[in-house]
Amino acid sequence: MAFHIDSCSQPIRLRCSYSHACPIPVCHYSTYADANQTTRAVRLLGHATERYPDQADSYVALGRIWFEEARNGDRVALGKAIEALQHAASMEPTSRALGLLGEAQLAGADSALAEDILRQAADKLPADRATFLHLAEAAERAGNIDEARRALLDYYSLCPSTDRRRGDIARRIADLSLRLNDVPAAVTWYTNAAASSSSVSDLLEVARAQMRLADKQGAIVTLNRLLEKDPGNEVARALRAIAR
Repeated sequence: MAFHIDSCSQPIRLRCSYSHACPIPVCHYSTYADANQTTRAVRLLGHATERYPDQADSYVALGRIWFEEARNGDRVALGKAIEALQHAASMEPTSRALGLLGEAQLAGADSALAEDILRQAADKLPADRATFLHLAEAAERAGNIDEARRALLDYYSLCPSTDRRRGDIARRIADLSLRLNDVPAAVTWYTNAAASSSSVSDLLEVARAQMRLADKQGAIVTLNRLLEKDPGNEVARALRAIAR
């Protein structure tokens, strides 16, 4: 059974006919989207889904293209992205299809549904690291703070030491730990955040958080690191004097 997708400006419309399934080079169509030829990419993918209706990857690619369009606030494109990705996930619920669908649902402000879909995506291997970030955001929006922290812990464990987001992720884990009244974990993760952060402003925020937790020794270490970068920082010097 094949599903014909209208690639014009109207919402995606599906109708049925019969065809033989055959592998298709989806990356070929995505190349057009990367070259800002979205209309052509959508048209080619629409034809591909008509000819090879059993290829879930074509629907994933179509959904990704529409979702990129939706990032500029295009709600019609977002609806098309969700519809294509829902169809792909119903055919082959891979981590990639579910991850994109969950991210699209999150963009559509359905946090609870996004959390459920992204959790399914994270449970499948191989899972994209970014899925855990989206899961954390969805869970936090839905008020599931423990789930949000677990997702960030998973992301942190998977990211390389060169990932520039490590400091920010560690601080978010610390912040969530405080919301869960897990002070020892918060102290540990603010320390990790200080070790991974490079900007003066980030280090200052971490030091302030450490001071609020009465972790004066940790704050001094953070402030010393900050002052190595910015020796004349008056705020950091004042905070260090208080900590001592």
